[in-house]
Amino acid sequence: MKHYPRTDLAKRYCDTLSGLSLISSTKNLFLAAPRRVGKTQFINNDLIPEAQSRGWLVIYVDLWSDQNKSPSALICEALHQKSKEMEGRLLSTARSAGIAGGQIGAGEFKLDFTIPAEDIPTSVSEAYQQLKERAKNHTVMLVVDEAQQALSSDDGKKSTFALKSIRDTSNQQIDQAGHDFVLVFTGSQRDKLSNLCSPKTSAFYGSSVEEFPLLDSNFIEFFIYAVNDAIGSNAAKKLKRESTLGAFQILGCKPDLLIDALGKYMLEPIEHSIQDVALNMVRSAAFEIETTVNALTPIQRAIFKTITLNSQNNFAPFSSNAISQYAAELPENTNLTVSTVQAAISALRDQSLLWQPSSGKYLPEDSSYLAYFRSR
Repeated sequence: MKHYPRTDLAKRYCDTLSGLSLISSTKNLFLAAPRRVGKTQFINNDLIPEAQSRGWLVIYVDLWSDQNKSPSALICEALHQKSKEMEGRLLSTARSAGIAGGQIGAGEFKLDFTIPAEDIPTSVSEAYQQLKERAKNHTVMLVVDEAQQALSSDDGKKSTFALKSIRDTSNQQIDQAGHDFVLVFTGSQRDKLSNLCSPKTSAFYGSSVEEFPLLDSNFIEFFIYAVNDAIGSNAAKKLKRESTLGAFQILGCKPDLLIDALGKYMLEPIEHSIQDVALNMVRSAAFEIETTVNALTPIQRAIFKTITLNSQNNFAPFSSNAISQYAAELPENTNLTVSTVQAAISALRDQSLLWQPSSGKYLPEDSSYLAYFRSR
């Protein structure tokens, strides 16, 4: 389906990052959005093109793209790839000007064509310096998708401090060199993403997380028009605004799920609406969650439920208060010790149900479980 443009939103974010906004100004942006609400499509089809239209160099990296590589390695690779791309452009321009090798320019603006881009640097600072030498007088925007993964290791945490240092240094030098550096961090869970800026020990302490705006009724109008136009003469299956908007809201305002529902709807009997299909999809998803929870041992289930319900609090999972809360979910004769809790949490992490953003802190991997436990 044709992309639904959100040009005004992309302009607003870029204005904020470049200091042109009358409302707010920052060199880093934290955007939180649940999975499948169109965040990545917006980044690729709206935000990046808007930044490029301003002459910015954009580097995109997804920290979930390769779980076998560290966050730092993924960021270094992305910066290095852009360095090679810039070098290729400059070499092509130089050859077109009759320069076969050697140097062009002088001082701050000198580029030595006899020195190729090195092997992939091992540190974020080195990778950025390599890019900066080939991208003088350009604003660089680094988009880090699923940025909360940087907290999964010491290496990743160090990379966030390196990025902050680069940002601060670049901002101090912008007046002299015209070279700015802005950051966009995105994540599929606000609680996870906020760990990059809320603890005092975090690199971006003091920054705030912004909720990525969900698609609204204007998208539904766009969607209905596109679908009905494609359906053509099949009047019985043409979408109606009320049931389509209802389906979209039931599915959490997730366009990909609405498209899935559309596919199922087209195969349903005429008397069924797309909203009926959406309700069945939600029931099926709830059944999958319940099946996963019921497969846990009683102790694992009690701990998982308690940690999930306290995920927005400063919860200490091994404290006497926590153990009392776990015990309240279990039969009276259950033997609960700190080691028992540690073993259960380890098992929950192995099953990708919990993750650890920092020492002694655990959060659910999927926020859907919070809604599930709250409803019971």
